[in-house]
Amino acid sequence: MKDRLALERARNLDIVIFDKTGTLTRGSPAVSGVAAAPGTTEDDLMARAAAVESNSEHPLAKAIVAAAGRRSLPRLAVTNFEALPGRGAKARVAGTRSIYCPWAYK
Repeated sequence: MKDRLALERARNLDIVIFDKTGTLTRGSPAVSGVAAAPGTTEDDLMARAAAVESNSEHPLAKAIVAAAGRRSLPRLAVTNFEALPGRGAKARVAGTRSIYCPWAYK
């Protein structure tokens, strides 16, 4: 809410109706699906993405790490982590070349 007075008046409301699909959230992002490219598995993709994102404080990174945790995936070694403000993050995972995890946000 942008208006402090509107928030104060809201304490007197009995009913609230929301008429915008998709605008109400829990306040934290969550992974709703994974689509791996041919030649890799969803679990491998999630393990590698979670490895890169494990050093990030971004809310989308935390959602990826949590989703990997629910799958009980192995934790992969990460080096050379670099946050790329406004573009995502990259790192070397399990000794492989740098892996880039982009996210778009405002």
